[in-house]
Amino acid sequence: MQAERAIQGDWTILVAEANRYLGYHEKALEIVEGMTFQPPPLATKALIAAVEGDWRIVRDAVNGILSGQFSDQLFFHPEGSPVAVGLAARSLNMLVDGYPNEAVEEAKRAIEADPLCGLADDADHPACSDEKGWLPRE
Repeated sequence: MQAERAIQGDWTILVAEANRYLGYHEKALEIVEGMTFQPPPLATKALIAAVEGDWRIVRDAVNGILSGQFSDQLFFHPEGSPVAVGLAARSLNMLVDGYPNEAVEEAKRAIEADPLCGLADDADHPACSDEKGWLPRE
């Protein structure tokens, strides 16, 4: 029964992520809102909010992922471990808020959490290179 529930959750998050990849954010959010409060749906929610620039939702989702209540459990997400995804999203938030040094440290933590998480690596590059003018200026 537990394995069946895990497989169903993994499949559901894949469907939500497919919708996110295709730009159907409302549909992806609808899917993850119907899921249990766990790191994979929170990671998808954080990714959508980051793209849309809603950093409050990013912070809330990342705080849920890192809350400690899931520290003894293993979760999967198509982008990488939910912890790495959350830390990478937080890094991007710190960068947008004007804290490049903190963003670099958070991106490094994301890479340590999951070296194969592409988003963690993506968060590290702009955070490390902001002074080189790689990011758009307002």
